[in-house]
Order: sequence, then structure tokens, then C-alpha cells
Amino acid sequence: MKIFDNIQDKIIRFSIVFIFIVFGVWEFIAPQYWVVFVPKFVSAVFNPLFATRIHGLLLISLGIFLILEFKKFIISIISTLIMLSVVISVFIYYGFSDTLVRDIVILLCTSSLILSSRKNKI
Repeated sequence: MKIFDNIQDKIIRFSIVFIFIVFGVWEFIAPQYWVVFVPKFVSAVFNPLFATRIHGLLLISLGIFLILEFKKFIISIISTLIMLSVVISVFIYYGFSDTLVRDIVILLCTSSLILSSRKNKI
């Protein structure tokens, strides 16, 4: 039923919003906990604390845009690309871990948002 499809989309979207805003705020106010995840090539160019704060602001912004459904299709693509970069980075530097599994699930959820927002546009 269409009513349940809409509810599923909202649950997935709000779950991603929650994750993005919580982790974004955490990265912004306590970047020292997250600098270990900054890829080496980024650390070579930027201060890792600065890069972590910028990443946190990006997550907060994406969360806000998703909650407002502002350009949902484009924001879903950007969110998926951000999560893809996180998954690749975590896998390269840390291998298979609980963190990688969590990030893969978030990547799959953001990918589903692309499909649902595209479906609603047609």
C-alpha cells in the first residue's frame, strides 16, 4: 500500500537525519574523538581537527536538508556519496569492523532515499 511506502521512506529518512545530526554535532563539538578517521591524504592538506569539524557541519547540513525535504533527490545523492567515501576510507584504513558494518548500513539507507525520491519525482 502506498500509505506504508510513505511511512517506510519517512522512517528511513528520519533515521538518517538522526544519525547525521548526532554524529555531525559530535564531530563539531568534540573533533578529537573523530580525527583518527580522517584519511591521511586529508591530514596532509588540512588540520585534522578542522577537517573533522567541516565534516560535522556537512553532516548537520545534510540532516537539516533531509528533514526539510529540500531538494531530496540531490541531497540523497550527496549523502550517499559522503557515506560511500566514509565506507571506503574506513575499509582502507581499518579493514572489516563494526564501524564499517554500521557505515555500510547507513550507505544502504541513503541509497534507498535516492530510489524513493526518484520514484516520487516520476
